Amino acid sequence: KCFEEFFLHKFRSTLSKSNIFGRGEHVLIAYSGGPSSTALLHLIADGLSVNARRRLQFQAHVAFIDESSLYPADSINIREKVIDLITNQLHYPLHIVSIDENLDNDNSLKDLLFQHTKSLTAREEFIRRRKLKLLFDIAIREKCTKLITGDNCTKLAAQILSDMAQGKGAHVALECVRIIYIYLE
Repeated sequence: KCFEEFFLHKFRSTLSKSNIFGRGEHVLIAYSGGPSSTALLHLIADGLSVNARRRLQFQAHVAFIDESSLYPADSINIREKVIDLITNQLHYPLHIVSIDENLDNDNSLKDLLFQHTKSLTAREEFIRRRKLKLLFDIAIREKCTKLITGDNCTKLAAQILSDMAQGKGAHVALECVRIIYIYLE
């Protein structure tokens, strides 16, 4: 109990002191259903709650990219669980987008992946970039000025090593940022 209270206090304190988020600002939280993004969502929910001493002042929106077309066996009932958690328990606006959205009707993303990418690394990079593009589209549509992802250190380290192995070492600093600023025109 002590650790949890201290951790929540540190999280709220760090965000409020940094002045990253303005009062009433719309912020998009990327939610994958995994443990890291679930922990992030609960930290933010606690920080936005009325009972919090140092209450966060932004408006949270949650985005979920539905990957059931890529991994049908792994995604049984995950959509319903996400809807229940976000809308019924936390009461945040939820934006669900299929990873196949805005593609030609003739091609599914799965078909495109197997036709045009030769390696597993290329497929993973394509899916990662596709998800990020969809998140940007949602953020712009909902007038969110920031995007928060719930990546953990292991995923971040793997991404950095992968980028360096592919000759993208100049982008390491950009990969380390977990709050992405979106400039609306």
